Amino acid sequence: MSDLRVASTEQLAGIARACDIHTYDARLKPELLSQLEPAGYHVLILTTRHHRDGRHTVAHHRTRALLKVQGSPDPVIVSLDVAVSRWDDLPTAEDALRAQGLLSELNR
Repeated sequence: MSDLRVASTEQLAGIARACDIHTYDARLKPELLSQLEPAGYHVLILTTRHHRDGRHTVAHHRTRALLKVQGSPDPVIVSLDVAVSRWDDLPTAEDALRAQGLLSELNR
């Protein structure tokens, strides 16, 4: 299992909604969501597998998220809880590069 995933802004918004529904501790603030680059991609790094604190019935991972925000070359870095099922649906960094036709360029 890869410890890196890539999420589009649309996917990240879905993850944020799920975090609110499940009342996870590490969530995105609405004002940060509104600052995300609409066509941006964000890197999620797994920090704790199957994080459970006894309050949540849905298993989730704790991640460190590097978020692409509008008007900044630097990412905003936050902690973010992601349901295991959503994590499994996200492409790995390698898959995302391959889909963009960039993986072969990096291997040259």
